[in-house]
Amino acid sequence: MSDITINGVRFHQQHRKCCRTCTHGPGGMGHGPYWYAFGIVGKTTYIGKELPALVAEHLDGLVARKDELAAKRAELVQQLDQLRTQVQHLDTLRRALDGLTDGGFIDTKALKELGLEAFSKVLKIL
Repeated sequence: MSDITINGVRFHQQHRKCCRTCTHGPGGMGHGPYWYAFGIVGKTTYIGKELPALVAEHLDGLVARKDELAAKRAELVQQLDQLRTQVQHLDTLRRALDGLTDGGFIDTKALKELGLEAFSKVLKIL
């Protein structure tokens, strides 16, 4: 685990060298790894060798509830698709009403649905 982003804050783990000749750590990578937070008030903040307990709990919760969160997302996507269909239908009705009032194309089925089928009678004689 090297990068984690929570609420716009990126937690990043990296090694640090104490001097130019530092040979600590695996392969001479330096001390650490240490956790840093990027994005807190536009600066980098040292966290320490361990993630704060709340961050670790948050990540554990995400892992534990992964399936539940995916199901919630799928449910929201389905609801959004249904709403898009409703919006498209309402837009069709609005355009029919606009056509009636401005002399443009009139969708007779939409007028009937709006209870304005009396206005479509004139279309039958044209």
